[in-house]
Amino acid sequence: MTLNPVHDLQCVYRKLLTAMSRPGHIENIQAIGQKINFNINLNGNLTALLMSLLDGEVSFCFISKANKASERQINLLTYAQVKSPQEADYVIIPADCSQADLQQTFSELKIGTLANPHDSATLILNVDKIEQGNQYLLRGPGIKTENSINIHTNIDWCTLREFKTKEFPLGLDFILLDLTGNIICIPRTTLVVRQEDANGLCCCKGW
Repeated sequence: MTLNPVHDLQCVYRKLLTAMSRPGHIENIQAIGQKINFNINLNGNLTALLMSLLDGEVSFCFISKANKASERQINLLTYAQVKSPQEADYVIIPADCSQADLQQTFSELKIGTLANPHDSATLILNVDKIEQGNQYLLRGPGIKTENSINIHTNIDWCTLREFKTKEFPLGLDFILLDLTGNIICIPRTTLVVRQEDANGLCCCKGW
């Protein structure tokens, strides 16, 4: 199969818009990711996602020294500018990123201003697996009652997200992508309730 840069990337973008408008709803882009057959040192699903999102008017960065070569490859493919975590519009977190590195990066990410809350970063987090479940309950705009999902990752993204979204409308939008091409989106407007154990709930707030 050969990638159709117009049709396929528009398809990825439409799936992303659906996922963003329905937080916790799972979309899948693996069929398109498998069409990525050019020489690039990234998972095909992530490459397809980045090609649908990035262009010459936005900036991005990878939070991993091992992915610096990939930054150059994505820059050549999309013309998006590589910037620091403090400035980047899109920040990509690989699945093998350490909690310490991620925690440091989170403190630097832009969350917009009261005058321009949209001038914030979107975080693209690579995780091991996304599936329906009750590990996290999502509530808020775009959700009729609540959506429930499981996210398998070693990264405590939820606690870090709460830190960055406590002053709504400031905050971060999240795109989570797993190894099989499943995507979910969690905008800053979404309330995330984490199931700590059988006896209690811990909120990981949005607004």
